[in-house]
Amino acid sequence: MHEYEETRRSTTGVALGASERLAKPPGEDDLSGFSFGSQHERNSFVTAKNQLVKMEPPLVDFCLLEASDHFAVRWEGWHEKRYFDSLGVPTVGVGFNLQREDARDRLAGVDADYDAVLKGSAELTDAQVIALLHRDLEDSLTSARRLVRTFDLLPYSAQLIIVDMVFNLGATKFALFKRTRAAFEAFDYRTAAAEMRDSKWYTQVGHRSVHHVDAIERLALAAVVERARNAETIPLSVDDVEVEENRQAGEFVEGALQVADLALRLGAVERVTLHPCGDLFESDATHTVMLALLAAGAAADHGWFFLDPGRVAIFALVHDLVEAHAGDTNTTRGLSPEEQADKDAREAAALVEVRRQLLAFPTLIGYLDMYEAQKDPAARFVRYLDKVLPKLTHALNEGASLRLQGMKLEDVRVAHQVQGRELEERYRDFPDLALIFNKACELAEETMS
Repeated sequence: MHEYEETRRSTTGVALGASERLAKPPGEDDLSGFSFGSQHERNSFVTAKNQLVKMEPPLVDFCLLEASDHFAVRWEGWHEKRYFDSLGVPTVGVGFNLQREDARDRLAGVDADYDAVLKGSAELTDAQVIALLHRDLEDSLTSARRLVRTFDLLPYSAQLIIVDMVFNLGATKFALFKRTRAAFEAFDYRTAAAEMRDSKWYTQVGHRSVHHVDAIERLALAAVVERARNAETIPLSVDDVEVEENRQAGEFVEGALQVADLALRLGAVERVTLHPCGDLFESDATHTVMLALLAAGAAADHGWFFLDPGRVAIFALVHDLVEAHAGDTNTTRGLSPEEQADKDAREAAALVEVRRQLLAFPTLIGYLDMYEAQKDPAARFVRYLDKVLPKLTHALNEGASLRLQGMKLEDVRVAHQVQGRELEERYRDFPDLALIFNKACELAEETMS
């Protein structure tokens, strides 16, 4: 079994087994302490509660924990070795505070030497990082339910943000956000967002807090529009709502233009591989679609069930975005140190531009950063599979691309052997992909015989 899958099952399994049912939401006959702006809002509350209790609690928990896992890695990063966070606190793994009271015991629980890790003389393994993260996320989910009584009735995005705030702040500090918690319990997203912004936390965690507040404000607008459509009393006039809707629509379109520009630029980047016709070069856009289809399908249907197909697809979609500005680099024969340095410099500059174009979609920036970091198993899976695709196109065009570069069968075999050894060494967590890589190489080589 893949190490990540085994760790995920062992750590998350504890939470799912222990969480036999969701915290009981207020019933139809138990709405004391909750205020509603209208009968419509009250009815919506009860309807949501009735729908919730019909759901499978373990599945609800698993999906939320899985998403929280990715969310935490996005904001905290992945560090096997001790580092200091924005406040100077010694930290390791995915935001694990080494000064917390239970830090020594928690590290001992994953067979890690606390003193050595704190000094920076020892590193954690991926399995240890994952185990610490999953335990913290399980605790954060439990605390979120305890601290926000309506947690299970909130929109999924709000749940995810609350869990992340508990994870980031700790349950004790999040408990001090009394007005924020009260606003969530009253489904008052505008006040919740305002209280989040009016806090020290908002100024301390950078893009994380900006993203969270923006997401909650969008929920506030959606709630206002919904109440307006149902002829309820609302705090804004219909004209104000339309202005706000138009503003957000304009922001979205501006961001969408940048994404469209990136996609069109990818379509204009020619790779060295050819289409089966032999006289049309493959574009980066074609390659990206091919990888997204293959990687997502592989994760869903061919044994890599510990990988989320949607997550895999997003990594595939962003994996070559830097080439929209840096262009494609032919690595068929390998690169000299000078050529590699030039490639790295061009792509580093391109990454800055790509991040600027994706400002309206911070989640995509997060996926791009995680892909470049190559710590996430799904990102590593996509990178390995990316090296298989050129062999498939070589087989489809019957070696035309390779011959065009002046390569002979022996040249191709040597290049494949060198690349294959490098990939096996770098991606030991995916030994099954080595066999697939070799089979694809054999197909390409047959066309050169």
